[in-house]
Amino acid sequence: QKLAQLCKEADANLSRAVAAESKVNTLERMLHERNQEITSLTNQLVELDTELTTAKTKSGDAKSEEAEGHRRSMEGEHARRKYLWVQDELNLAETNLKHTNEKFGRIPEKADKFERQVDGLKRQRDIWKEKHEVPDFPSRSNHTLS
Repeated sequence: QKLAQLCKEADANLSRAVAAESKVNTLERMLHERNQEITSLTNQLVELDTELTTAKTKSGDAKSEEAEGHRRSMEGEHARRKYLWVQDELNLAETNLKHTNEKFGRIPEKADKFERQVDGLKRQRDIWKEKHEVPDFPSRSNHTLS
């Protein structure tokens, strides 16, 4: 009877040992799977960290490019305003030149008119001299318009 009981206990212990071994194997397999999952997640984390670093770099580059674009836009606006100012100055200069040319263009006409008046006055003087028989005075001849 003791032997049967010992056999029974041995069978029970064997059964418990097999169950425990099975449970250990299951837990080891689960631990291995969890370790693989941790490794996979660690790799994903490294990849995501690399992508984040790349994205931050691109974001910084984009911000730099945006700032450069804004600076160029401001330079372009300044250049546009300067061009318009120069264009206005050119238009004003052209208008002034046109008025000056018109004034100078009338100078020969006025000079011709004054020459004709002087010639006419000289003729009138000569006619008056002939009528009144006035001799030429040497001191006054220096002041004549001829």
